[in-house]
Amino acid sequence: MLDPGDEIHRIMDLLGRHKLTVKVIVSTHAHIDHVGGLKKLHDYTGAPVLMHRDDVPLYQAMDMQAAFLGVEPPPLTEVHQFLREGDKLQWGNLQAPAVLAFSFPPIQEKLPSPRRNSSPETRFLPEA
Repeated sequence: MLDPGDEIHRIMDLLGRHKLTVKVIVSTHAHIDHVGGLKKLHDYTGAPVLMHRDDVPLYQAMDMQAAFLGVEPPPLTEVHQFLREGDKLQWGNLQAPAVLAFSFPPIQEKLPSPRRNSSPETRFLPEA
């Protein structure tokens, strides 16, 4: 399963209705709309969560991401395995390498308001 984000209840309903098994949960990046359902899906399936090590600080900053968007932060879960560039992800007879496409900038202590003029030092969370 890739990026169980905003529609986690729909995903869990489909898994249950069709009696599907999730063997692994992969986070492509740690934006709130991609990782919001990690804990619920892990608790529901028992499948391990995989994420790139460089995304962990952003994942652990869910409260800041949620505050920036004006939403409640989702619950967090443990990351069971860290993905590295070139790791092989396999499903059935298909295989793909893990690729680090870009890195997110470091998390600032306080995210800037999008209404303020941003200085060159201001960094916003990039969207993939």
